[in-house]
Amino acid sequence: MGMGGYLVSSNDGGKTWKSINVLIDNMHIFDFLMLDEKTAYAVGSEGLILYTDVAGQNWTPEASTTGQQLNKIRLVGNRIYVCGQGGTFLYKDIDLPK
Repeated sequence: MGMGGYLVSSNDGGKTWKSINVLIDNMHIFDFLMLDEKTAYAVGSEGLILYTDVAGQNWTPEASTTGQQLNKIRLVGNRIYVCGQGGTFLYKDIDLPK
């Protein structure tokens, strides 16, 4: 049995925390990108890319073209850039939240 992780959220500035609906077996998250109060991306080990548009209450895996560890995620204009181990560099154009 491997170690797993859970994402948690807080809607009171971190006074209380609630486990949310995603189990990440043997995965680690290394960076987050918040686009607004409801929309975010997370990246991590083994090419993990997660997306939420409901303030973190649920996270959906995004298609990833790599199994490399993803370390950083940034937004420039309407393009998200992700970089990771082994020279991994991914990008995706998005519609920004209104």
